[in-house]
Amino acid sequence: MAFTVTSSKITCTVTTTTAIANIQNSGTGVFAYIIYTGGDETGIYIAPSVIEPNISSSTYYQYVKSDSSFALTALKYSITADGSYRIPITTGLGETKLKLTFSAISGTANGTIDVEIRGGE
Repeated sequence: MAFTVTSSKITCTVTTTTAIANIQNSGTGVFAYIIYTGGDETGIYIAPSVIEPNISSSTYYQYVKSDSSFALTALKYSITADGSYRIPITTGLGETKLKLTFSAISGTANGTIDVEIRGGE
């Protein structure tokens, strides 16, 4: 099975694992509004990535975080409870597409995710 991902206000294009929005950003960032209703999974991960067309028009660059030794790993937000969430996401000047990739923390991915991306329009 898979997630049911929707965008009821149609601010992004969705599949069963992603939401992609045109952001045409001024560098001020965007907000992802997520309504999550869990299924058989214990929660979801949300991994953001962006396209910077001056570098590549098709390559999505992952956001990263560093640990105390400055080792970089891909940034993933986690949600483990049903609810409505507002996630601020920084974006740079010139970045034109934001992609959120959803995955199950554990269990079978069959929850529902409604996602809207606002800002940078």
